[in-house]
Amino acid sequence: KDAGWLIMNGNRIQIKRRQFEKVIDKLDAI
Repeated sequence: KDAGWLIMNGNRIQIKRRQFEKVIDKLDAI
């Protein structure tokens, strides 16, 4: 039960991190 939640939460954090990196790349390009 908790393990599944941790995996889901971890995936969400990684997705947010990728989106954050894309935003930083755009800022660097300016």
